[in-house]
Amino acid sequence: MNMIRSKNSGGPFSGCGIVGALALGNHEKNGVLTGIDFNRMVHSLRHRGPEARGTWEKDGVLLGHTRLSILDLSERGNQPMTRDHLTIILNGEIYNFADIRSILEQDGIRFTSGTDTEVVLRAYQKWGSAALHKFNGMFAFAAWDDKKKILFAARDRIGIKPFYYYKDDRVFLFGSEVQALMHSGCIAPEIDEEALQREILINAYYQYDAVRTMVKGVYSLPPGHFMTVQRGAVGGSGGHFKVEKYWDLPETKIQHQPAPAELARELRELLEDSVKLRLVSDVPVAAFLSGGMDSSVINVLAGRLLKDYRLTAVTVAYEGGGRDIYSDSEDRDLEYSRIVADTLKEKVDHRIIYMNPANISIAAIDEIIDLASFSDDVRYLSVAGNYRAVKDQGFKVVLNGQGADEIMGGYASLKFIIDSMLDVQQPELDLIKNSFPYMCFLDKNMLNEELSAHMDEVYEELHRYLHHFPGDLLEKTHRYLMNTELQKVLKLEDFLSMRSSVECRLPFLDYRIIEWAFNIPFQKHIRVRDRMGKQLLREAVKDLLPKEVIDRPKQAFPGPDRQRTEKILYSIYQEHRGEIARSEILRRVFKREVFESKTAKFSTQELWIIITLWRWEKKLTAFSFNEEN
Repeated sequence: MNMIRSKNSGGPFSGCGIVGALALGNHEKNGVLTGIDFNRMVHSLRHRGPEARGTWEKDGVLLGHTRLSILDLSERGNQPMTRDHLTIILNGEIYNFADIRSILEQDGIRFTSGTDTEVVLRAYQKWGSAALHKFNGMFAFAAWDDKKKILFAARDRIGIKPFYYYKDDRVFLFGSEVQALMHSGCIAPEIDEEALQREILINAYYQYDAVRTMVKGVYSLPPGHFMTVQRGAVGGSGGHFKVEKYWDLPETKIQHQPAPAELARELRELLEDSVKLRLVSDVPVAAFLSGGMDSSVINVLAGRLLKDYRLTAVTVAYEGGGRDIYSDSEDRDLEYSRIVADTLKEKVDHRIIYMNPANISIAAIDEIIDLASFSDDVRYLSVAGNYRAVKDQGFKVVLNGQGADEIMGGYASLKFIIDSMLDVQQPELDLIKNSFPYMCFLDKNMLNEELSAHMDEVYEELHRYLHHFPGDLLEKTHRYLMNTELQKVLKLEDFLSMRSSVECRLPFLDYRIIEWAFNIPFQKHIRVRDRMGKQLLREAVKDLLPKEVIDRPKQAFPGPDRQRTEKILYSIYQEHRGEIARSEILRRVFKREVFESKTAKFSTQELWIIITLWRWEKKLTAFSFNEEN
């Protein structure tokens, strides 16, 4: 007997959270799921979907969903959604769902809602895993086939939406956040030692393991992959578990040699269509405006496409100004955002929100701690503040310019990249051979002996990983960045945006644009004489933006004033030094004597890592482990 408990839920698109549990083998008869507080697991994702929740249960299967309403509150779109023998929960959006629906309707399939969720369900019912190739969107979903007794789950090509899971011989758990899985009581709150070592030595931005998290036994479904989970034979346990890749960056290049003008035209058409798809919403859509070319392009195109209201462009600036973290130069985002906004007065409502960089506290840090990884960059507070500002302005959806740098060479001019990864003017030097020791933000002399012993091994593995990619060094580097740095950014943007119940849409990461960017010789994206990247993008939008914005050098996302931040963090450290010194995770990273001196001095980055590792451990150990589950 199906048991469905839900409030208003549904709509073509909805930012949300998903969670599920599947008893394996014959454990559904032994009540393995009765010891799980599933409602608590669902409730833990309320920030991802504060407006509605639903659960579904049948024969050892539990599915849960929380919803952020963006389109159509009709109850016909309830999630979890059941049609025939399939029940589905979906997090994210399929932007081209109307086109897929039309194809299915021509084959005689009838729909009872206007949702993309029902389209995904029916598409999977008709085409199986091949349906994934038809979807243009950001998504993570799971579908239970009650006839075949199989759970099918998939993640979008780029990895914009997360999917975490845990499996032993009794139960399979999955969800949008690691924290939700921990509420099951099935998972021991233990650290994955090897994952910790890699995160410290490499830093979280350059992790190449797309599967492991820092919690032992909890994993991530990689981008562009799907999985099937099937119960074992009657009387058995463990079930059958399989993960398969369905998409990757293209390796073949176009055979003809189109002129730059033709390539720029193609990119312009793709961008316009990508932005148009991501404006579909029954609530107003806002956009971040940093004054960089990427966010400026999105604002111009969105402003032109919207007919019913003016686009709100949100610029968040530090009170007293911010600094570029690599060059320590003054942040000029506010200056350039005003230049762009002045050219769009009739199309865009420019709102400047000032952030107090002194608002650093234990409570603020705890809000950005994600158990899937660890927060090794003080700018996370600023990113979280950006999304709070969007929410405070009354918006649920915001356009974000992430991704253009990774797919079109935007980082080629940064001094940090030139010094430690790649100099496009002298690529034969292969500087990346010596880059990885620079990845670690910590003084190597602070690390304990056990961690230091793994240093060379980890860097050699990472070097081999980079060189397994096809192409010359320039292309290898950007494929590497797509699979490492961009994945960290996407994880960060999703976690922090959904903490504020805001959906983040990323026009540059439409898979068609990514395939276009890697289908052409990558050198076409770079102007070598001055190490300027995104050349085809600049050509494609030169008629849309002021020349000073087009020619603006790349500037990293700014951080707060270092001296002021260091003073606040040092005060937190001194107040809690005793507890910090007893931290198990910090003992696994640092030499014991590091914390013995009451007057020890640390850099801002070192203080941040010490404090956030301590708070990460506090968050993990707060979960009790039920040995009976």
